[in-house]
Amino acid sequence: MAARRAAIAMALSVVGRYFATGLQPLTPQAALGHGDRSGRAEEGAPDALLDALRLRAGLAAARRIRLILERIASRATFRYELRPEESTGHVTGQLDVSRYLMRLGAVTDVPTYPVLTVRRTEHTPENVLAAYAARWILRELHTCVAAIRIPSTGPEHRRYQEERQALERALRLPWLIACAPAAAQVRHRRAERDLLASVKRRLHRREIANTAPYAELVDWVERVLAGEPVVDSGDLEWDFYDDRFDTRLFELWCLRMLAVGISRQLVVPVPDLDPGWRIDRPAYTWHQYAGSIELYFQRSLPRVAPGRRARWRRDDGTSLGGVPDMVIRAVRPDEPASERFAVIDPKLRQRGGPPAEELYKVLGYLDNFGLSSSPLGAILFQTTDTEDLTGYIYRAFSPEGGGADHGSDASGDGKLYAVRLNPAAPDASHIALAPLVTTVLGMLDIPRLDQYANEQPTNDEGERFYRAKQAELQACAATIPPQLLNQSRHRVRMALGDTRWQTLGGQTQAMLATAEHIGFSLLAGSDARQGMVDDYSGPVIGVCASIESVLHDCVITPATSHDTALHEDCGRATLGNVIRIIEDSLNGISNPQPKHLAVLAHLNAAGIDKDAVRDLVQPLRRISQNFRNPAAHRHVLTQQTWSRLWQIAVSEDRILARVIDAVAPPPYTGGGEEDGTERPPLSG
Repeated sequence: MAARRAAIAMALSVVGRYFATGLQPLTPQAALGHGDRSGRAEEGAPDALLDALRLRAGLAAARRIRLILERIASRATFRYELRPEESTGHVTGQLDVSRYLMRLGAVTDVPTYPVLTVRRTEHTPENVLAAYAARWILRELHTCVAAIRIPSTGPEHRRYQEERQALERALRLPWLIACAPAAAQVRHRRAERDLLASVKRRLHRREIANTAPYAELVDWVERVLAGEPVVDSGDLEWDFYDDRFDTRLFELWCLRMLAVGISRQLVVPVPDLDPGWRIDRPAYTWHQYAGSIELYFQRSLPRVAPGRRARWRRDDGTSLGGVPDMVIRAVRPDEPASERFAVIDPKLRQRGGPPAEELYKVLGYLDNFGLSSSPLGAILFQTTDTEDLTGYIYRAFSPEGGGADHGSDASGDGKLYAVRLNPAAPDASHIALAPLVTTVLGMLDIPRLDQYANEQPTNDEGERFYRAKQAELQACAATIPPQLLNQSRHRVRMALGDTRWQTLGGQTQAMLATAEHIGFSLLAGSDARQGMVDDYSGPVIGVCASIESVLHDCVITPATSHDTALHEDCGRATLGNVIRIIEDSLNGISNPQPKHLAVLAHLNAAGIDKDAVRDLVQPLRRISQNFRNPAAHRHVLTQQTWSRLWQIAVSEDRILARVIDAVAPPPYTGGGEEDGTERPPLSG
């Protein structure tokens, strides 16, 4: 039961989309369904599932609003207001002068005086919002129950009665009764957003003492009005399907786990589920610079790749088909014929050993479609273990190597995985699934980018993404055809100057050339653009990382290498922090730290022109703020942004060349191209 609930919680968005097609067989049950006045279930009601889901959402919402109201009731807000009243015989209170003057001269049997009295009232905007939300949920419950007519013996009916009575009792509290007329007016005038704005303004001004429950209420109502799902089904059992759905649920959970696992290793958000995933589209797609990864659910290989035909056929030409639960297709943008596939089948069966029979089925499917040369397949099967989910990996050894005993290299010959998973242990399941995900990325020669992102501990997601993009560019360099990469190398070398280019380390050269190739391939709209994300953040990061590398190699590293702790601290500095360290060192701040003294000492000892370095501070800061930071924080950068950075850093303003000229140690100077002097290369 715990595993089932965990699987539903993990794959809730996928489960909802799966049911949205209306093609799934459902089992009517007394616990949730339509019923006539005698309590008997009605057959063939087309909206039963929709009404049931709406009721579940209403019950979960009722519980949430009830808990919020309980927290508000302990310290409900109030205010004092002046109310006009009439005092008979004598003045009791503050005389309302304006009203008194208006009736002056009027003759009455008993003298009356208009006065203003101070009264405490709970009629505040936030309490009106609470009353409005409670009345809204109560109406929703009444509507749902009237539509679905749930049997009185079902758990939903009992829960409905409990929540309805609790909300009705809450609405009879004095502080909510006072707000009922105003809440009705809000609904009548459709003034919810004006009311929300008023409450948010009071929260911002700190005019509300009991902040937390009111803030939660505002956030909830605001998200509901925006159409976002904000409640779960709670602890009630999902009774609108029977136990036969558990197999499909496990498959959908595995689909979501794979999507999350791939996204984690790529250090990107999980992509949205494609609306056409149940027809002919992949469920999830990842566009990387090395290519695209497409994850299909219940699609045969011929539907994923129409060029793939089954080898085995009957005499009448009918193919031996089969539909695996998941197919992954990886293809490079500039090599459509390079597509590779992985076939993955979840099996809701607990095993004492490897699922050999199912693995043979995967092998047979791969062979039938001509994928036996370098097969990749997996069986994902359930276990009840919660800690050690060690699975099984089989490698295909080439006949020439003679098998594992002869030391053959099987890295490119194919792999089969049997992965043990437990929905009740998601963390352990992610660890168990990681080797398979890494192999999937390897179909495009993409390494585990999360390992590079986590090399240096940080809570800054922007820096993790920045390091992951650097690693992706370095890996992408190995996949670009050598002639194309050499052309990019030549263009960058000509822009920087031969001597400056030679001073850069091998990794920096490769990163610059790769950034130039990818950036201008996207810019030119070449064939390499097909299937790639139209985002220039990767090339931008490549250029910024190259500048960062030169500053570290020529200033930070030599200045702090004498002190291990100082070197480790400054070695993690980002481009913006490096610029700040250099600027503070040059300007002589009042309380210099050891890093400032070390950098200043190095600049003096190396004979570096400090004025030239100082002139570069502002241009470098603009590069950091306008290009590096947006790229690191996953902003989608346009071609104009990329073109402008390339002009500033390489082709026109030549900031990168000026940085090398300014901070390069002797014997190199900016005149090296003319006098032929050589300079030791920077580290990679």
